[in-house]
Amino acid sequence: MRARIRIAATSSALTLAVSTLIIGSTAGTAHAATCSQAYLPLPDSKCTPGSYNPDVTQSTINSTICVSGWTATVRPSTSYTNKLKAQGIIDYGYADTSMSSYEEDMLVPLELGGHPTDPANLWPEPRAAARARATHYRRINPRPKPAPSPRPAPASALSPAERAEILALLNRPEYADLPPAQVWARELDAGNYWCSERTMYRILSAAGQNGERRRQATHPARTIPELVATGPSQVFTWDITKLPGPDKGIWYHAYVVIDIFSRYIVGHTVERAETAERAEELIRETIERNGIVPETVHADRGTSMTSKKVSQLLLDLGITRSHSRPRVSNDNPYSESQFRTTKYADYPERFDSLAHAREWMDAFTTYYNHDHRHSGIGLHTPASVHFGTSEEVRDQRDVALAEAYERHPERFARRPKPPEIPGQVWINDPTKRRAPEPQGS
Repeated sequence: MRARIRIAATSSALTLAVSTLIIGSTAGTAHAATCSQAYLPLPDSKCTPGSYNPDVTQSTINSTICVSGWTATVRPSTSYTNKLKAQGIIDYGYADTSMSSYEEDMLVPLELGGHPTDPANLWPEPRAAARARATHYRRINPRPKPAPSPRPAPASALSPAERAEILALLNRPEYADLPPAQVWARELDAGNYWCSERTMYRILSAAGQNGERRRQATHPARTIPELVATGPSQVFTWDITKLPGPDKGIWYHAYVVIDIFSRYIVGHTVERAETAERAEELIRETIERNGIVPETVHADRGTSMTSKKVSQLLLDLGITRSHSRPRVSNDNPYSESQFRTTKYADYPERFDSLAHAREWMDAFTTYYNHDHRHSGIGLHTPASVHFGTSEEVRDQRDVALAEAYERHPERFARRPKPPEIPGQVWINDPTKRRAPEPQGS
């Protein structure tokens, strides 16, 4: 049986309980009231007022509760308490009606003269709120914590003077830019043993010098690119990927420009080499063919992307230039994702020639733009979204789904709707980016 927190098992509490018995007490009767879970702390006193065992009196105390093991002789059987527990669960209106979730507890414990079988002293206590008797007594009478004692200094410890001498050694001009391992080895070669290498690290750490001791350049934090497109021809992103040639070490270079809102490949070419001149030509041709000048062109920090030719072209056209942060591939996710799709769809192990690579890339671009249903744009084709026919396609899908629902509504949990096209597309949406964790001082 678990003990309740507000019952103190001390000699004074026992005396008080017995005094109450002497004044006069009788066994309670079973309650018929509806109990309240809102009464805190449980149990509700209207339903479980508690009652005392009439066999425990001042004259019998030495032969009853003061006798070790006596409570086990009067403790009620499980078959008896389970019936009261089942009724108590109903009376208290618990949502969980599983018998195993509760323990039939006594408001006045047997050790303090509580009645063992009176329903007024028994109630179903949720196991989450109950705790073992040993835990209860340990918490009300915790063991005193031993006073902290200083850690004894080992016999091999260096004296403060020796530590200061070693720190001065490590800070000598010829050693100031060297790690302790180098200092330790050089001094040992000179016939001097000061301490272990690890002790040198500890001495530097205690002096606040256990970090990079050389002068190094510090780089400012790069600005996170945050780009949003609410329609086609607003933000283009481009990148270059390698295509395997006929022999090992031979590569062709595929330049691909896509619209991040529609995922439409607006321009592409395959060349023998990666050059700023060809990149500048492709971007110019792509914008002229598209007919609309985008607001922003985004790319990573490759040599062609950051070249003066491409930068000057974007400046002349009034286009904002955007670049990924160094070594952060997620800053150019749409190009990276498109390249992954490129190399999964009937991708050759090697291309026989530059003409073969160009022919394959032309065919793939046609398939990708006009036949591939893209999951990021509601399973529409990029061409449908880019040229504004996606609403018509969506209406046709809606009609087909509605007809299917009318034929067999039992096959659907709710009326089906075709997938939607996102209203806006982001590179690094600030609302979804995790806030930086606070740095410790």
